[in-house]
Amino acid sequence: MKSRLAIAATFAGVAVLVAVALVAFQFGRIDPSPPSLRNKPAPSIPGEILYTSGQSCLTRADASGANRHEICYPALLYIGPFTWVDANTIRTWSQGVVADIDLRTGARTPVSKSGSGIEKFPLRPPVSSAGDTVLVDRGDLYLVSAGGQQKIASFDIGDTWLEPIVWSPDGKWILVRWQPPRGRESELWIVSRDGSVKGTLATNFEGNWAAWRIDGVGTTPTVDEMFGAAAR
Repeated sequence: MKSRLAIAATFAGVAVLVAVALVAFQFGRIDPSPPSLRNKPAPSIPGEILYTSGQSCLTRADASGANRHEICYPALLYIGPFTWVDANTIRTWSQGVVADIDLRTGARTPVSKSGSGIEKFPLRPPVSSAGDTVLVDRGDLYLVSAGGQQKIASFDIGDTWLEPIVWSPDGKWILVRWQPPRGRESELWIVSRDGSVKGTLATNFEGNWAAWRIDGVGTTPTVDEMFGAAAR
């Protein structure tokens, strides 16, 4: 009996080691994701973030990670780049039309463009309200500001890649996309401007678009600023 238990324990130990080895092999050393904000919210991160989580679905999440829910609009074949208009409305380009969408009902209201150009996609890398940008060198994030350039975070991501998506309206946080190896959906990470706070907001980011709002902070781009007069 003891020998059987010993053998079982040995096999269990080997299984754990193999699992760890597979994770280490897949990600270089270990899964590089920062701590989950869903499991341990960070109240210091303000506002809420809306991101694409499916072909016609959006997830609305507290930036702190405390709460979230998914909203799907079957009538929309695709959700393009968008920005917040107010707490319950976004402006988006979808199916060739610029429209305001009511997040509560899904109702779409077309918005006229005064410009003559084609739709203009959000600037990448994004620029903060203070004029800062974040550049990526493999797994390293560098803040580029008027004061110079400094590394604010480093992740062991192997051959995968990171991409800054959007700044918080107050310019103190950056939302970053991590594209894991094949077989996993993209993740959204939040990193503070100085790199002292890092967290994983989402592990189901599908598509390319996200927007951040904080009550009373920042302004909504005009239609022309977001989609307008200058062709991309």
